[in-house]
Amino acid sequence: MNTYSKYNIFFCLIVLFLMLGCYKDAPPVEQKESFIKFYGDAYINKAKDIIHVGGKYYLLINRQDDDKSWFRVQCVDEYGNTIGESLEQGGDGIHNYWANSMISLNNGNIAIVGSCQNNEGKSYSDIYVKIIDQNLNEISDTIYSKLENIERGYFIEENTTDGFLLSGIREFISSVTIQRFTLVLDNNFNIIDTTTATIYSNDIGSTVPIDNAGILIAGGGLSSGSYMANIVEQTMLGKDANVFLSGVNGFFSSIKIINYPEILVCGANYNGSLGRYDAYVSLLRFGEIEAVWGKDFGGKFNDNASSITLTSNGNILVAGSKAGDDGKTDIYVFKLDMDGSLLDEKLIGGTDNEYSVKILANNEDDSFMVFGDSFVGENSYSMLVKSSFD
Repeated sequence: MNTYSKYNIFFCLIVLFLMLGCYKDAPPVEQKESFIKFYGDAYINKAKDIIHVGGKYYLLINRQDDDKSWFRVQCVDEYGNTIGESLEQGGDGIHNYWANSMISLNNGNIAIVGSCQNNEGKSYSDIYVKIIDQNLNEISDTIYSKLENIERGYFIEENTTDGFLLSGIREFISSVTIQRFTLVLDNNFNIIDTTTATIYSNDIGSTVPIDNAGILIAGGGLSSGSYMANIVEQTMLGKDANVFLSGVNGFFSSIKIINYPEILVCGANYNGSLGRYDAYVSLLRFGEIEAVWGKDFGGKFNDNASSITLTSNGNILVAGSKAGDDGKTDIYVFKLDMDGSLLDEKLIGGTDNEYSVKILANNEDDSFMVFGDSFVGENSYSMLVKSSFD
């Protein structure tokens, strides 16, 4: 055997070894995603929001290390690769910040809303709004302070006329009362009107603006020790707060207007006979007592739906989490038609616990982006997944 033949055999053996190794360690079908990227280091990282602006994705992440809290805005391309430097706010232990959501404004800038704790020893928090451009340069910071209360800003939307609508909750330290509230802001973020509703709740869920002077709020209410989901329509001009739907034993996490008054909501519904939470999706029509339809999805353990959107062909895309036999939780993505029939579903995850926060549909190739978290031991990492049902 000549030297060339020996090298040729050696090369083939190496290739065969690598092929067998790749086959052995290949992930199952449900884990062969377009990509999965992780963000964060040895801290507690909590994914909060993702938006798509100008061909780039902006990730909003809360971070915590002992008594320090801050948020990070990170810009990534369509493959999840970081673009430029990230923007961080807070984290010195005295000036603590928590972000809850962000939106793309009509002028191309980005608005971030949350809460801050700016004074040492202060037991309450204030609402915080930050405006940045698409290069993550700071434009403005606004703090709305109501002394002696705990206030958290959850969502901000551009009004359909001028200005903004900001929703949140206010917890009175001197009592157990929790108020939902909405601030009407002008284009300079000055408060021009306020409406409140004393509805016991510990989670706003989601909000969207309607018509010229209104807002929808979906959240979980607390009634006699049980979570009761409800939808609130606040009409700013009349300062009304009307609960149109209640009684779902669970909570609503996300809301999507189809063609007002028709809206989609998702969350979790407690199945008392089985002793578990199921992912829940419902089509509602304001002005009608009963839902057009409401359905449970998931498996035999606790599941939930955290985000809902529409695809370009009119189907419903939902992301949530699903628990398995091994006690681990994976990201659960499923697609429905407009009648609520299940068209497809998929699990995304590994050996740790993964949870989704928000899903975005890619209308160009029927793929989707899911932003969420992966918990590894005492730490958690934010994760971005691009996948499809193919």
